[in-house]
Amino acid sequence: MSWADRRYDDYEGFQPRRSSPSNALFWLLGTLVGTHVLKVILVGVGSVPIGWTEKWFGVSGHGLLTGYLWQPLTYQFVHGDAYFHVLINVLVLFFAGRILEPIIGSARTVVLCLGCGAAASFATFFPGVGDGIPTVGISGGISALWVIAWCKAPNLRVNVIIAVVHLKWVCMLFLLLDVIRAFGGGHATFGSVSGVAYWCHLVGAFAGFCVAFVWPRLMKPRMSTMQAKVKRKRQVARLEKEMVDERELDRILAKINTDGMNALSDSERRFLQRRATRSQGSKRH
Repeated sequence: MSWADRRYDDYEGFQPRRSSPSNALFWLLGTLVGTHVLKVILVGVGSVPIGWTEKWFGVSGHGLLTGYLWQPLTYQFVHGDAYFHVLINVLVLFFAGRILEPIIGSARTVVLCLGCGAAASFATFFPGVGDGIPTVGISGGISALWVIAWCKAPNLRVNVIIAVVHLKWVCMLFLLLDVIRAFGGGHATFGSVSGVAYWCHLVGAFAGFCVAFVWPRLMKPRMSTMQAKVKRKRQVARLEKEMVDERELDRILAKINTDGMNALSDSERRFLQRRATRSQGSKRH
């Protein structure tokens, strides 16, 4: 009986599966860059006037009261004219997403980012915030992701170029800076000292806290799933090794049947000895 005649190659229950890539996160990152490039092209060729995308797709208290209810979602895909704005947001979102993906999954990471970012848009109703100028950017949702990561993995060690520190200290530092800047940093009575919507950062961070603590089932780590995948991979590797050994055994037995024991090489004899030892050990157990 050859290996092909046996049923080892029909064990479909443990066929290895490639893990799916982080499609949701990378689609979001690509969309952010793509929409900004499209905006620059349209403004550059004169198809839309400067400020048109911010007026219609940025978010403001006046716009929401007027009925532009799409703005809490769309403002996250609009960024300032400088490429620095979108590039920084994409980079920071990438690192936050890579931390959260193993815990809650790529799709949930994107949903939480956009959902908390939409909640952060209501900071535009605060007095002095924006002063009627539309707010743009996904940084509110990014702040939420970092806070969620902080709550779920506070002692995770991250490399911040000059040192390796716990994630909680990095998040605390940036949250403290946002608080100081949101209250003017000594240069303004209320709101931001620059064009950055720090209150959207803080409201997004608060939304992240609510998600992490109010919805624990949503944020439950998928450790059991991850452990099951690891166990499955080990079982697949063990079964594949057994299949290879069985095929080698069939080949050696056929050689013995044809040419006799004296035709075996030293490696083939050692293989038979290992198989015999393993079989004896299995019978003892």
